[in-house]
Amino acid sequence: MRQFISKIKDRVEDGLRRVCAPMGPGTRILVIVVLVAVFAVCNFYIMFRA
Repeated sequence: MRQFISKIKDRVEDGLRRVCAPMGPGTRILVIVVLVAVFAVCNFYIMFRA
């Protein structure tokens, strides 16, 4: 089971490295800010919907 989880982790890490490698530092920061904003909006929607 640990090997399976390790393989999945390695595949995800390799995929993220492949996607993020051509991005410049400014683009990476923009992507992080956008993702944080999207997750915050989703969180508030789920919290206040109930």
